[in-house]
Amino acid sequence: MFPSQLLLSSSPDAIVICTDDGVISEWNLAAENLFGWTRDEAIGATPDQLFVPPEILKQYQRALGEMAESGRERHSGQRRITILTKEGGRRAVDFFFRLATDRGAQYIIGYFRDVTHVHYLETRVARLSLESRLLDQAVLYSSEEESFEDALRGALETLCEVTGWPIGHALMPDDEQKFLESSAVWSMVGSIGQDVAVPNRTEALISPGDGLPVKVWQSGMPEWELLSDESRAEMQLEGLPSGLRSHYCMPVHIRGEVIAVLEFFSFDTDPPHEGLGSLVRRLSRALGHIFERREWHDERQRMAAIVESSFDAIISKTLDGTITSWNGGAERLYGYSAEEAVGNSIRIILPGHLSEEEAEIVEAIHKGERLEQFETRRRRKSGAVVNVSLTVSPIRNSAGRVIGVSTIERDITRRKRAQQKLQEAIIAAEQANCARSEFMANISHELRTPMNAILGMTELALQEELSDAVRDYLATAKESADTMLVLINDILDFSRLEADRLELDPAPFDVRRMIVQTMRGLSLRAHEKGLELAVRVDPDVPFRLVGDAVRLRQILANLVGNAIKFTETGEVVVEVRALDNDRDGDWKIGESVPMKFSVTDTGPGISREDQSRIFAPFTQVDASSTRRRTGTGLGLSICSKLAQLMDGKVSVESELRKGSCFSFDLKLSVAPAADIIAHPTIDVRDLQGMNVLVVDDNDTTRRIVKEMLESWSMKPVTAANARSAIEKLESESAGFPLLIVDAVMPRMDGIELLEHIRGSTESVGATILMTSQVDQHLFRNRCEELRLGAFLEKPISQSGLLNAIGEVFGNAAFVSSLPQAPASTAEPLNILIAEDIVANQKVVSAILQKSGHQITVAHNGREAINAFERGRFDVILMDVQMPVFDGIQATRTIRQLEVKRSARRTPIIAMTARAMPGDREECLSAGMDAYVSKPLDSRLLLRTIDQLTGPEPEKRSIDSLTRRSGIWKFRKTDPEFSIPVFSKDDLPRPETAFDRQRLWCPDAALRRTGNDSGLLASMVDFFLEDAPGLLRQLRQNLEDGDALEATRAAHSLKGLCMNFEANEAVEAARRVEEHCRRTQLAEAVPLVDPLDQLVRRLMEQLALWKTEFESTSD
Repeated sequence: MFPSQLLLSSSPDAIVICTDDGVISEWNLAAENLFGWTRDEAIGATPDQLFVPPEILKQYQRALGEMAESGRERHSGQRRITILTKEGGRRAVDFFFRLATDRGAQYIIGYFRDVTHVHYLETRVARLSLESRLLDQAVLYSSEEESFEDALRGALETLCEVTGWPIGHALMPDDEQKFLESSAVWSMVGSIGQDVAVPNRTEALISPGDGLPVKVWQSGMPEWELLSDESRAEMQLEGLPSGLRSHYCMPVHIRGEVIAVLEFFSFDTDPPHEGLGSLVRRLSRALGHIFERREWHDERQRMAAIVESSFDAIISKTLDGTITSWNGGAERLYGYSAEEAVGNSIRIILPGHLSEEEAEIVEAIHKGERLEQFETRRRRKSGAVVNVSLTVSPIRNSAGRVIGVSTIERDITRRKRAQQKLQEAIIAAEQANCARSEFMANISHELRTPMNAILGMTELALQEELSDAVRDYLATAKESADTMLVLINDILDFSRLEADRLELDPAPFDVRRMIVQTMRGLSLRAHEKGLELAVRVDPDVPFRLVGDAVRLRQILANLVGNAIKFTETGEVVVEVRALDNDRDGDWKIGESVPMKFSVTDTGPGISREDQSRIFAPFTQVDASSTRRRTGTGLGLSICSKLAQLMDGKVSVESELRKGSCFSFDLKLSVAPAADIIAHPTIDVRDLQGMNVLVVDDNDTTRRIVKEMLESWSMKPVTAANARSAIEKLESESAGFPLLIVDAVMPRMDGIELLEHIRGSTESVGATILMTSQVDQHLFRNRCEELRLGAFLEKPISQSGLLNAIGEVFGNAAFVSSLPQAPASTAEPLNILIAEDIVANQKVVSAILQKSGHQITVAHNGREAINAFERGRFDVILMDVQMPVFDGIQATRTIRQLEVKRSARRTPIIAMTARAMPGDREECLSAGMDAYVSKPLDSRLLLRTIDQLTGPEPEKRSIDSLTRRSGIWKFRKTDPEFSIPVFSKDDLPRPETAFDRQRLWCPDAALRRTGNDSGLLASMVDFFLEDAPGLLRQLRQNLEDGDALEATRAAHSLKGLCMNFEANEAVEAARRVEEHCRRTQLAEAVPLVDPLDQLVRRLMEQLALWKTEFESTSD
């Protein structure tokens, strides 16, 4: 072995000798150990093929070329580089080389010393230093960088420097959190940044499931991976350098949410070192804080810009009223600049008479209340007073303590002025239409009066003994007069609808009673044509609803009348059902119920072409039918417009020769129970399982009656004719305790059937219920010997049928149960009354104290809140319109206090002048539980209190009573439940001259007190005490020009008169009140004397009634 070869083999350093063109010519043993390649494998290869990393390849090639060009011997300084091993690993080496010449040939001799371990230790120390610097820089970014992206870019560069990763990139979720969005934030370290352009991956969207960044975004945990050949190829296409071997992603968190993903690429295959995870977490937290601070800073700037640019005045002040902030809106509204206002007292904008209002606002805020849309007045710098609406909120410190008050103040002067102009326009329009209204009223009176006289005299004449010819003349005249009256009514209604002067009058009504009463007026017409008129009301339909029953009845009567008019054979079926079938009749008071009313007939039908025009006024399908059947062609047009007024729509489904179905959908709210409460007195088991035979030739009627009976768990069997009924009677061994038989049937009618049954021993003892579609007296002679249990007129109602069943069995349950006194709760209650009108306070107090309740009175909403805070009440009666705080605001405040104290919910009943569905929604949204209308009905008030405080309020619901028992008490004379029998005493007495002069209605007032004459006498005393004082107060207020107090005085007088149904006095007080409310005091003054005269006449009549009452009581 030559000495040089011995030197090579024994050297501890790896020695690699290359020719001047870079081909390896010598490779010692240490080189084999360091690089992993054997001498035979290395000889003939080039360094860039074996161990030169891609990132320094160009540097190596550049140095090699420079050396070849120099052509002289020289050597490099020692440097530390990274080399690749045969297995793909990396080693740190100290490296230097020199150029040598041997026998005219040049060689490059490279010396490599493995310093991997030393390099690791040095790198670890450097990394710790860099980590500390990295975190310091992250903190620095939070205060210096202009944006979060700039902070990310700095973090990327530092982290790449710490880890040795040459490429870093940031991705962020899009606004909708559906994709990761590639950003323009990149870091290219060293020569990579010089040799590689920014990749075209910028602004690309990465969908969920696509690659490592999305995985980290979704998991919130850092991840590392080796890149596959496919991934490397894709990255090259995106502009990333070749040779990348690994990929690392880390999340940036804020409040548990990933707001960015940082990804890094490396030419190494080594996984991240163990300490990187801790560094990443610390860096993530630092970046998160940067983002949070920037977000907070941006939000603060945004809010400041909003506040400053707001048209509303936004003012902050301390609890002692010192102004701390004053935006541009406040400057524009009040005229003070921010320099003038800040540091000054809020009293600079308070009018003198409202100087104490600020203390009340601070007190309310201290109690946790939030005042919204609080209307008041403020004073400008110029001294002008403006109307403003305030929303007041507390300002709290970090401990939650109230340290100030913030208000948003809006100028509502224009709105108030617009409201006044609108009101004036409405009055002007009303006055302009007054002549038309009076003309319509006069026309109505002038036409109806002679027509009624003609009808009345004709009917009287027809009752006399007349020749056939004269009777025929009079009958023709009466028929023509009836037709003329219908035409007049149609034309007048249509005129009102066209002029938008027909208004609905919603009120509670019994839907079943309304329908039965409507149909009974039409049943005789149907019978005369041989038509079956049937009614089916779905069991889920509530018994009492709120709506305009008169107009609803008008629609039904028109639709059914048309059906009867145009149908020659068959039937007319009226059906009412609730559209929400899943409720099983479980409706709450005040809840809106979607309803469908339909009228189906077996008439000639209507073609599709005609269906599009039948709702046009003065239109009939066949114009020639007008002569044959009479009519204006206005009926359906009126029905359509009335339905539209009720937010519904009349529609038709029809085919020629297959009949028609007219229907309309309405939403009606559930009304409270009626004055006559039906109490179950018979166990429903008394009817369960009872066999019933129903005989009727009409399929629809049989089905309806069968449904009614099955709802009471009875066992109905139906027969379509008399022969079938006889067969069923003979085949049923158990017999039928009850028979329901139609009187009018083909071949063998109901009377003949009953006569046949009477001779059958099998049916002895059966109770018989006879149904007939004509008057009872027509069958009286034939039925005298049949001992019928009861008559029931068609169309049949469920309650009427049930009442008749009780009657035929002779049950004592079906007796009169009309309560004559107000119901009261089981034990006395502590009740708070919030009412600003003294007279109303007295009336309500008298009603409640008479029932034994304890009373506390508050004169306004603020007093009600204070009383609630001091005491404990079972119920609160809250007037809706009151000064200081109205009933709505007071209720909201009380509900807030209950939540704050975790206190029980106190029932609150609204007292409002209009208990309409819209008013109900407003009351309920404020937190009230029920409402009663003014003037108060004592029975309804006490019943409402009872329902809200009783142990089982739901048992007082009429619907629930019906569903549980099926049998009620009813008045015998109620036309819905049995056939009324009238005597002379039942007929209305003629109106006397005294009645026409009477200003009030004693019967209505007495009903309002629950027929309690003593309570009515107390109400009379209140009126006699308070009315003169209110009149004096009204005159004084008008003289002083105090519109607000004059309005309250007139309003109080109106409320007092309403208690007695003194409509003329109520209207006079209302006119004065309206003028005062609009500050038209000059117009109000001349109306006071007529009001004064009416009130004093009313006082005389009330005093006379009280004297008579006291004399009869003694």
